[in-house]
Amino acid sequence: MRICLSVVTLSLLLQCVAFSDSNSSWNDQQWRAFCKENRLRPEGWQSAKPAKGFPIGIWFDGRVHGINVPEGSVNVPAGEAAARTYYREHFTRIKNRGIPIIVIPNTPPEYRPWLLDEAQKVGVRIVLEIVEFVDLMHDSSCAADDWDKMLSVVRDVHKQIGGYRSLLYYQLIDEPVAALSAKLQALTRILGGVDPRRAAFSCLCGIGDKEQLIKEWNPSMVVYDCYPLRKDSPVGDFGGFCPSVDTAFRFADGRPLWMVVQTCAHTEGGLRVPKPAEIRAMTHLSLAHGAKGLFFFLYNSNTQTERLIGLDVLPEHFAEVADLTAKMKSLSRQLPNLTRIGLIQSKPTTLDVQEFRDVSGRGFLFVVNTDVQQVFNGNMTIEVTSSEWGRLEDCLTRERYEMAEEGFRLTLLPGEGKLLRCR
Repeated sequence: MRICLSVVTLSLLLQCVAFSDSNSSWNDQQWRAFCKENRLRPEGWQSAKPAKGFPIGIWFDGRVHGINVPEGSVNVPAGEAAARTYYREHFTRIKNRGIPIIVIPNTPPEYRPWLLDEAQKVGVRIVLEIVEFVDLMHDSSCAADDWDKMLSVVRDVHKQIGGYRSLLYYQLIDEPVAALSAKLQALTRILGGVDPRRAAFSCLCGIGDKEQLIKEWNPSMVVYDCYPLRKDSPVGDFGGFCPSVDTAFRFADGRPLWMVVQTCAHTEGGLRVPKPAEIRAMTHLSLAHGAKGLFFFLYNSNTQTERLIGLDVLPEHFAEVADLTAKMKSLSRQLPNLTRIGLIQSKPTTLDVQEFRDVSGRGFLFVVNTDVQQVFNGNMTIEVTSSEWGRLEDCLTRERYEMAEEGFRLTLLPGEGKLLRCR
């Protein structure tokens, strides 16, 4: 056990060193002079970290009719009274499903105070994409060292919405390309100098080429969307989903990894509707491969001819999301404090088994039934030599398992996962 503790402690220390050194190219002297001149907190971007715990949320499109909604699509109605009613109704529905966080892109600036006010009344927290930040990223006349221009935009935005308790974090831009790393770094620093209470992120897509972006930008968390179920995907075939989560986990390099799970279909992108058991499997596989937060995509928009988990379009899927949310909340005390070690070889091969350790070195297994059509009810064996795995306990149900020569008997629903700890 002491050996395990030493390995985990050393791993965490190395991650911290890598995290702190990844931003060494920034000109600290110029930055401190800029902060002093503009009365900013130079270390504010370091204070703007995600809150402790396990965030659970859902994406919600903020586009408004008559402003930025395609013809024939369903979104937020125009006008303050109608928009407030819409926000209130759907935020309440989401909260009643147990989901505490809503990520909202594409909201016109004048609608932000109404949105945040209604969220505050309902009791949900908002991650808001800021269209002015998106514009800065796309503005070729704004360079990465144009700090004065960025500061002016940030202060205007903060003056409008910084006082709302319902505003949890900022989203800077959706799915940024690697070439934006320097601008993202500068904007993140300036935003933290103005508002050190709130972290900022961008949701990444196609993780394979994002390692350098993450290193140069140095965000507080890595948020990754991976939607593997295309129109021609057989049921339960997640393709490269797990390897891509592994890549994102490695690129996060000690930062929290938050996964965005596919819960919709849309014609333009060629995605099909997941089965509820596939949503269950992608959620549990995300956790098993290192995710420290989960979000579901998408609730309310059909601007890409989506089929959705909200608006009563896919009620069984929305119910599955609510059940998964309740389960993750129950595990939220353990999950953030575990360090992923990696794969443990097991039988049968339909089970994905990953090893974790807590700060004391205690062992945990996250076991997922990757078969989304059949219940697993049989013996499971793991290829380990240590006797510590001889007795296990389900972290949720407290059910106990004894390792025999033939393994131990386990029951898992299609796509279900269990977190087991050594006892």
